[in-house]
Amino acid sequence: MAIVKEFPTIHRRVLYYVIEFLRNSILPAESKTKMGIANLGTLFGAILINNPDLKPVEALSKMQNQALFIKNLLGNSLRPSLLTPHPAAFLIRFY
Repeated sequence: MAIVKEFPTIHRRVLYYVIEFLRNSILPAESKTKMGIANLGTLFGAILINNPDLKPVEALSKMQNQALFIKNLLGNSLRPSLLTPHPAAFLIRFY
């Protein structure tokens, strides 16, 4: 998951907040929503890791790797320091 550190800062921050939202809001309600790590990985892998230049058949073949990437972010194997934005990030204004 060290590749996350190579993301542009804004992409890393958005990814951090989405993953934290899923961890804190959706995963605890898995018994009601039926959205566990596997389902969230499949859904958000396709949404967050999208390449609009791929043909549909190529995109479909990439889905498994996209889902695995998101599942790894949601799972316990992820070290929080890889996604945590710099403390000063909250002082930056977005326009």
